[in-house]
Amino acid sequence: MCLTAWALQPRPGLALVLAANRDEFHDRPSLPMDWREDPAGGQPVLSGLDLLAGGTWLGVDGCGRLGLLTNVRQGLPAAHDGPSRGDLVPAWLAHSGRMIDFWRDLRPQRYAGFNLLGLDVQAGRGFWGSNQPPAWQALAQSGESGLHGLSNAALDTPWPKTVALTQALRSAVSGHGEAAAAGSTAALRQALLAALARRERAADADLPDTGMGLERERQLSSIFIEDPGRARYGTRCSTVVIVWGAPGTWQAEVDEVRFDAQGQAAGQGRFSFALKPPP
Repeated sequence: MCLTAWALQPRPGLALVLAANRDEFHDRPSLPMDWREDPAGGQPVLSGLDLLAGGTWLGVDGCGRLGLLTNVRQGLPAAHDGPSRGDLVPAWLAHSGRMIDFWRDLRPQRYAGFNLLGLDVQAGRGFWGSNQPPAWQALAQSGESGLHGLSNAALDTPWPKTVALTQALRSAVSGHGEAAAAGSTAALRQALLAALARRERAADADLPDTGMGLERERQLSSIFIEDPGRARYGTRCSTVVIVWGAPGTWQAEVDEVRFDAQGQAAGQGRFSFALKPPP
């Protein structure tokens, strides 16, 4: 997962609005989002599944706790023999204590560079953590201050695509949030999926320099990534999460659209469920 924007409690009646794209090599096998049992006996988790190393890039449990993973881009990836970053989201969702205690116990330097977003939607709080460089930040704001963007750098780093998606989410909530808070989520969902499908690349002058070379920086600068000609790497799926209602009666809607190596829609899934009380 390489790009996301979200708003935590952006207005009354909306607990969370999140839009995210997963970017990955097309030959890396995975399963689409579905409910999966926890082998340790914990709560089932709605997530995709990486078939190469296990784990996932995004998961939500029935109580509205969410985890999302991105890598940190620092030149060409080096060989890494530590644990898989895909284990981080399940580890967070299985944790029952304080967020800061989860992070302290994690030993994040064992992993290749990552960002981890953890949210407890019903509590209206969350965290962002990274190991490149080491950082941790509590997220407990609401309204405009609860709006954030994250890609392959630190939280709210103003890369063009991160800024563009964050602005699109802000606009979508402004235009369609009132209806979504009342349960009519279709317009908000479609606006977010349209934003996630944008393929315009940034101007060279606005590109970050992450050690990948100019052509690679150009390719990775769009919200939706495609790889014309080679079709090796790109956006594999887009996900929208909307939680609406009121405390005690929150309703979650999770939509996933999957894409083939040519950037064409190849499948979709939609999941709607009432959030259970926290354990």
